[in-house]
Amino acid sequence: MSELKATLTSAMKEAMKAKEKERLAVIRSMLAAIKQVEVDKQTTLEDDADVLPILDKMLKQRRDSHQQYLDADRPELA
Repeated sequence: MSELKATLTSAMKEAMKAKEKERLAVIRSMLAAIKQVEVDKQTTLEDDADVLPILDKMLKQRRDSHQQYLDADRPELA
């Protein structure tokens, strides 16, 4: 298991204990994206270099969505 995945798993446990729902949802979505790539490739991502592009892609998607909501004058969704 990559160090980054282990850190995310640990952070998920901490968020559960602290009952931080929003933080927990974000961490779970990151872990789900990593797991989806592992299932698609039928392998386990052992290196942080394999995990980082997945998280970078998610970050780019979120930034694009945020900007689109702002452009559409929907700040409640942004």
